[in-house]
Amino acid sequence: MSVVCLDCVVEGGASRAAAGLVRASAWPPVCEWWEERHSKACREFFVDGWVEERVLSDYAPSPRLKGQVWCGRVELEKAVVFRVTSLPVPEFRSRWVVLAAGVWCDEVLGASGLPLTGVVASRGAGLLGPGGVEGVLSRSYRLPGDTRTRVMSMRPWGSGVRVGDSLPAREEEQLSEMAGWVEGERVWGLRPRLPSLLVQRWAPGVVVATGGYRNGLAVAPGVALRVAELVTRS
Repeated sequence: MSVVCLDCVVEGGASRAAAGLVRASAWPPVCEWWEERHSKACREFFVDGWVEERVLSDYAPSPRLKGQVWCGRVELEKAVVFRVTSLPVPEFRSRWVVLAAGVWCDEVLGASGLPLTGVVASRGAGLLGPGGVEGVLSRSYRLPGDTRTRVMSMRPWGSGVRVGDSLPAREEEQLSEMAGWVEGERVWGLRPRLPSLLVQRWAPGVVVATGGYRNGLAVAPGVALRVAELVTRS
């Protein structure tokens, strides 16, 4: 297939703020179409970069081993050969359009006179700072007045580290907790949330893929396989 990827840099894109950490527990997601072959596509894609996650706690003398996570940056050319062009672009013809615009899917669909998905934007925040860490280091903590123990993670990000967790209603408090661990630049992104992962034919010549929420990167290879199945099915 000849594929053209249309992309633009927009404020609120989640990839800069969050992409780079994959938990195998993300497979399979909540949706009726996901089968073993889609999980297999994920396992075969994320083959390099599996590291240990250690969790720090005020109640334990040493970090405990939580398990393995994939920690790295995705090279898109590994998945499909395409050329990337920035918006706006000249008019062109295509047999299929795959709309995988996250929280902006409904904006594009509405402008095209097509039904909306109902996708909801859920904000997540983090810090990008200097330093280094081997694998992934997490820390348990509690916010004031909260009985739930939460976990924030530190992982490699470029030449530095990325620290984050998400609780939009108490973002400032969480960022203060993060700042107690590392000083850095605040980043944020909008995650597309639906009751279940949506990948389906939406109109003649149009496939919509959205609703990955916090696991969008983890399930991307399975989503790509599903899209290929939809556009090649007669």
